Amino acid sequence: MYSNIYSRLKLSYHTRVLFYTIFGSMPNAKAHTSLIPIQTMTDPRGDLSIVQSGKHVPFLINRIFYVYNVPVGSIRGGHAHKKNEQIHICIAGSVAYELDYGDRKEEVTLNSPDTGLYMTPLVWHSMKDFMPGTILLVLNSEPYDETEYYRDYADFQKNILKE
Repeated sequence: MYSNIYSRLKLSYHTRVLFYTIFGSMPNAKAHTSLIPIQTMTDPRGDLSIVQSGKHVPFLINRIFYVYNVPVGSIRGGHAHKKNEQIHICIAGSVAYELDYGDRKEEVTLNSPDTGLYMTPLVWHSMKDFMPGTILLVLNSEPYDETEYYRDYADFQKNILKE
């Protein structure tokens, strides 16, 4: 509904949260990722990390999944989402990301449960170099819907130019 108005604006994280709170949907900002701190409380009993919709996460969490027991040398992902926003948190171990925004590429490594990788729609992402014992938690704004994925890279490239 608001994506036509705001799609060309570069909105800060806090502005996106404000729009979400007021209008119930996020403006379709340019594809990007950012590392976000996960609130962690530490005391002699250990660490407790907190992730809460509307406070720490710029979307309502509609689906959660986790990836583990990934064989050495395996590559996961290899797709982009049309609408789904995500936060990836490496609960244990380490994983490397190849991120493709259509106009630029970068690599990021997650190796701490106190840092999440926020990902807007339209980011082609692949995960590789999983350390044995890695557990990757993924928070999603949308329920699973196969039609919501770009699984063919050429199709992703063609369609991202339309956005």
